Amino acid sequence: MPLPLAREERLLMNQKAMLPAGRGSKPGPDAELAGPPSDLAKRIGDLMGDAIVVLDSQECIIQTNAAFGRLFGYAADEVHGRRIDFLYGEDGHARYHEAPPATDADQPAGTDVCCRHRDGTTFFATRVITPLSSSDGVPAGVILVHRTLSTNQAAEAARQRSETAFRSMFELSLVGSAEADPASGRLLTVNAKMGEITGYSTAELQTMTFRELTHPDDRDKDWEGFRRTMTGGSSGLYVVEKRYVRKDGSIVWVRVQSAALRDAQGIALRTVALIQDITLQKQAEAALRQQLEMQTLLSKIMATVPGVIYSYQLRPDGSICMPFASAALVQLFGIVPDAVRDDASSLMERIHPEDIAAVRQSIAVSYEAMTPWRAEFRAIHPDKGELWIDGHSMPQREADGSVLWHGYLSDVTTRKVMEQTLRQREADLRRAQSVAQTGSWQLNVRKNELHWSDENHRIFGIPRGIPLTYESFLAVTHPEDRDFVDRAWQAALLGAPYDIEHRIVVAGETRWVRQRAELEFDTQGNLLGGFGSTQDITELKCAAAALAAGEARFRLAMEAVAGVVYEWHRDSGATYWSSGLARIFGVSGLDAENSRAWWRHNIHPEDLPRIRAEIRLALRAGDEQLQMEYRIRHGAGYWLHVADCARIIRDAGGRLNRAVGSLTDISARKQAEAKLRRINDSLELVVARRTAEAEARAVALQESERFARATIDALDFALCVLDDSGRIIAVNRAWRKFARANGSDETLLCEGADYLAVCKAAAGPACPVAGQVADAVRAAIAGGRQSFSVEYECHAPEKPRWFVMHLSAFPSDGPLRLVIKHEEITARKLAEEELLASARRIKRLAAHLETVREEQSASIAREVHDELGGTLTMVKLGLAMIGDTMERAAPQHSALNRVLDQVSAALMTVKRISTNLRPATLDALGFIATVKWYAAQFSQMTGIATELHLPEYVGLSRSVATTTFRIVQEALTNIAKHAQAGRVVITIDRDGQQLLIAIRDDGIGLSDANQAKPDSFGLIGMLERAQNLGGQLTIAGGPGAGTRLDLRIPLGDNGVDGESQA
Repeated sequence: MPLPLAREERLLMNQKAMLPAGRGSKPGPDAELAGPPSDLAKRIGDLMGDAIVVLDSQECIIQTNAAFGRLFGYAADEVHGRRIDFLYGEDGHARYHEAPPATDADQPAGTDVCCRHRDGTTFFATRVITPLSSSDGVPAGVILVHRTLSTNQAAEAARQRSETAFRSMFELSLVGSAEADPASGRLLTVNAKMGEITGYSTAELQTMTFRELTHPDDRDKDWEGFRRTMTGGSSGLYVVEKRYVRKDGSIVWVRVQSAALRDAQGIALRTVALIQDITLQKQAEAALRQQLEMQTLLSKIMATVPGVIYSYQLRPDGSICMPFASAALVQLFGIVPDAVRDDASSLMERIHPEDIAAVRQSIAVSYEAMTPWRAEFRAIHPDKGELWIDGHSMPQREADGSVLWHGYLSDVTTRKVMEQTLRQREADLRRAQSVAQTGSWQLNVRKNELHWSDENHRIFGIPRGIPLTYESFLAVTHPEDRDFVDRAWQAALLGAPYDIEHRIVVAGETRWVRQRAELEFDTQGNLLGGFGSTQDITELKCAAAALAAGEARFRLAMEAVAGVVYEWHRDSGATYWSSGLARIFGVSGLDAENSRAWWRHNIHPEDLPRIRAEIRLALRAGDEQLQMEYRIRHGAGYWLHVADCARIIRDAGGRLNRAVGSLTDISARKQAEAKLRRINDSLELVVARRTAEAEARAVALQESERFARATIDALDFALCVLDDSGRIIAVNRAWRKFARANGSDETLLCEGADYLAVCKAAAGPACPVAGQVADAVRAAIAGGRQSFSVEYECHAPEKPRWFVMHLSAFPSDGPLRLVIKHEEITARKLAEEELLASARRIKRLAAHLETVREEQSASIAREVHDELGGTLTMVKLGLAMIGDTMERAAPQHSALNRVLDQVSAALMTVKRISTNLRPATLDALGFIATVKWYAAQFSQMTGIATELHLPEYVGLSRSVATTTFRIVQEALTNIAKHAQAGRVVITIDRDGQQLLIAIRDDGIGLSDANQAKPDSFGLIGMLERAQNLGGQLTIAGGPGAGTRLDLRIPLGDNGVDGESQA
């Protein structure tokens, strides 16, 4: 309350008592206040009943009056120079700075404050603050006047202060405050925080109840507890946590503490409540519960995860620690997590010495760039030995300058071992593909990737790095096979199987390949990818071609000797016959199952016991061949004499497995031609051998394919591996056996031996192959040669032997490795020599048969011409003489003329038959005259014009002239049958010691496909005749361009002095 002071007293205090006397200078404010007051002012101040305190600008006491000592209990000397704050209790000093400004100049405002006596007790007083200033208006300090309050005045002042403090606390409280009716819960008074919590204004809240604010799910339970507290007569608190529905509809969690204000009888007059917004607390609790659940789940996961979850910290001073690591750290490093919590250097010591530098470097890079850390390294476990560990983590920089990584460590030892095994398997696969000459490819359509193996690149001649496209693949394909390959691939894209053989052209060389593929499609039929293989079958094709040619010659031989080939299998009882069965025996339509029964039922009954006895004898004796002669019934019912020559094939245990043989009709020659019979027997033996060899080669080809597929698991040929110095680092069992079989010391040709030194010791005139092999090894080591192959002889005392040596380099990026294998090819060499000998025998046989046929034809022609022709001539002359003596009018004359005409026709027939069997001019006039005569006959019979360019004379022996004429005759016959020609030009000339014959027509032409037909017997016969003469026959033609036949025959001793010049 305001403190009334006389105006004169205030002026006196301000102007006289407190201002300095001298005004000649302008000292600072403190100096002015510190000056001695006048005696009058001092006496006036002491007479006043109010305590006066004068402060300077620093709030330090510079003057007090006598009432100050009585009110506060301090002497003036005790407080002089001290700050004012020790005179007040609670917030009295703070309120000094918040003193209300004077309402007017005459009546400054007063404030009730709590003061502190020297003995520690407190009292209330009204304080008036009056500012002081110097003569020029500069603030110089303040005067504080204190007047004590009466008891009622003090109580009222305390109540007002309490009311003010409560109102301030109520309005400015950080929690919601409200007063409510205890009966209905209607809100009577609310503070601003309550409105902030609920979203309602104060006026809106004063029209609502606590129940309306409460969430519907919490209302009944909350109202029951509230009513129980309000009506129970208890002075305790009602505390509840519940949800309020804000004005905008959102939910807020609150903690409500309410208590009842009761009268003397305990009746609740009013409810006071504090409402605290605990939404964030509830959210934090929910987050904490979720975090605890997550930690529990994480602990369970860490207990099952096969790895270490960890935190790794690198401090600014360079020290390291692992604040956290899961229990699996023991499994990786043999260290418990607590041992590295403060110092992780013991863990770093477990890292492999060869990897520690790289690990530290990767940590330093992650530290500097704050990039994720990733490394694979080895650790030395005290119990498990060397382990491979894969680690990755994310760094974060801490406030203290350290970097903390959170990450995961896992044991990848199994994966590393598998990767090493996979790399070894890939290397083995590459080596196997190289040995087997089989490449592979894989297509991934989604990734647009096509991968070829090294062997695939080698087969197609396309280096690595060149883009692989379908067009580049077709470019390597042989032009004649491209359409076929493209159609097969397009069909495969529609789901058809892809298994084809075709040709490719690599560096000008034509190769044969077999391609197989398995394509993968989605449910809509779209191509996803595929896997395929490419096998170089050039050698197989060459062998098959040679085999086919041999089989063709074999079939021709069988036709020539009129034989039948059969094959009987014991296990199945099936018998297979060649096509001659129907021609010779008049039987067709036999299947494999009942054909042996036909053979058994049609053997002559008198021969069957002998046949069975001979078969049993051969089987018991272990013979490999069986030859028999017996009778068998023809399909027409008569008996034939046959020669049966069979080859008995046994299994590994010596038991009969199958029989291959031939049946030859020997009925016409059984008694007369023993020599021809021996030739037939020999031919049948040759056929049996060749058939067995063909089957052996087929089996070898099949075994080779199976062997190529099983090379990785087992190799049955001698093989060794050399390093880049030529030293043997690995051999297989077959190599050691090979070394022992050749009389070598096993230690000198096995691991650790110098292969170049072995070759050098063996090199020389007696073994030039050793020097070639050494040169090839050195070239491969120098990188100039990737493969080498050579065949050599290494005969044993008891039998000849041949071997083939192959050298190839590993197609890998690792250290240089050379593979050398030695494979025995004795069987193949012997088979080749036997095949060549068989071919020579067959050629000699065919030439002999041709000679015999010509001789028989010439003999028959002479018999027909001389005997039958002469007889008919004499008959004709006799009949003519009879006709001359007979009158023309006689009735027998006309009949005699008819007989003469028939005899003349018979003479012409005899002449034609004789000429067809062998032209008489060939023996009488020679080869040139015979060609002229036959060309005229050819034009007359066919209507095809012939143009001849012939010399006057060519001296040929009888056999050469006959064979040459037959070639010309067959050529003209083919023109008449197939060429559709209108003109033929025959040119015969002599070039030194060679006879040149050219026959050209203007017909439709002869294609290469027609020449290659296996049933073109006329062409085959001409080729065989030309080869028998040592000559060369070529046939060329094209569609619409006619055909040209060129024959070159060497003359020499075979062609001269054998033909008369008459």
